[in-house]
Amino acid sequence: MRAVFINLSHPDMPHVSGVRVPSFARAMAKRGHQIVLLTKTLHEDDLGDTAESVVRALETHDWATPLQVAVRPQRMPLLNRHRAGELPAPASKFLTAWYFLRYSGVYWDWSEAARGIEGIVAARFSPEIVWATFLPRGALVIAQRLAKRAGCPWGLDLKDAWSYRLPRGLRHLMARRFRDANGITANSRFHGMQGERWFKRNAVTLYDGISGAFVNAQPSATDDLFRITLVGGTYGEARLISFLEGLRGWLLTLPEGDRASVRLTYAGSDSAAVRLACDRTGLLKDLCEVEILGYLPLVQLADLCASASVNAYLWLPSTFHHKLLELLACGRPVIVFPGEHEEAIALAETLQGGLHVCHSKQEVTIQVRGLWENKDDRRKKPFKAGSDGLKWDCQARILEETLHRFIAQPY
Repeated sequence: MRAVFINLSHPDMPHVSGVRVPSFARAMAKRGHQIVLLTKTLHEDDLGDTAESVVRALETHDWATPLQVAVRPQRMPLLNRHRAGELPAPASKFLTAWYFLRYSGVYWDWSEAARGIEGIVAARFSPEIVWATFLPRGALVIAQRLAKRAGCPWGLDLKDAWSYRLPRGLRHLMARRFRDANGITANSRFHGMQGERWFKRNAVTLYDGISGAFVNAQPSATDDLFRITLVGGTYGEARLISFLEGLRGWLLTLPEGDRASVRLTYAGSDSAAVRLACDRTGLLKDLCEVEILGYLPLVQLADLCASASVNAYLWLPSTFHHKLLELLACGRPVIVFPGEHEEAIALAETLQGGLHVCHSKQEVTIQVRGLWENKDDRRKKPFKAGSDGLKWDCQARILEETLHRFIAQPY
């Protein structure tokens, strides 16, 4: 199969948005398919690929790995300021509506810059299928145009929920613009149901794979530290502070000598928000050590989580949190606050993982206290039941079968 995969984020971007599509591209290449991975440049000042470099690469590339093509966005300072939230609210709302209605999204600088390379890939590579992920809409714009140029179908992948990530008045219009997609995949049933609502067709559930780094990570030999590792986004100050208040409620019940062995470690891209919340509120001051590590490479994150006494993440109701599966693979107890979808809870039960869903800060206090009382058991909980099917290569087999169906059906 010759396929073009389109994703905004470059594979080397230190953010979860750079994981799903590049990982599937690598897994599909290992299965013998020729994959072109088209993304934005890693940095704004990177030159990106040129028409000439893409032509040469298509002629000489070793298809054992995906061909990475990075497109540098056009220079649009106003659009950059808009995406960064630097404009007044009235101007920001106007520009959002304008860019959506005129260009189907606010990444027009990237999708417009890709036009030249689209034509080269369509003519020189002759893809059989194009597969693009939402967010942003810019990836869908490129996929739609490229597929039309190449005379092939395209598939729409939902890694975010359509209803939650689009302005209310534009959801139906945007769905109409991209309804010519031959099929839909989604990284969860939760997101797939969104696709089925707006696109009036069944969605194939295609979970992100679980890296072997998490499955194979082993706890460290250190037994004197009770580490609570908070992973991922914080999604606003309110839920972060409530979580910290739950920890504070438990810490206040401990003797001072025991508190010295407790450490809260944060690993994620919201380091500034966590540092600010801890410093401003003082909730954990003199109660435990706070360690802020930021966004970590995959292997380092897996080793950290496998050695934690408790792993935790904050829940955003508008999305599916794949990090749950990775944390369960580490074999340590997992706390999620302030809730979780039934789909995620059912997956945790199927995988026999230790998921503790807390709906209030009081429940956080109670659950951490219970885990503290059993802190001497640092054995890694087996992660076997059903887990093999959630590895990248197994999920890639589902994607392979799905894309073949998209190719076979009329478009």
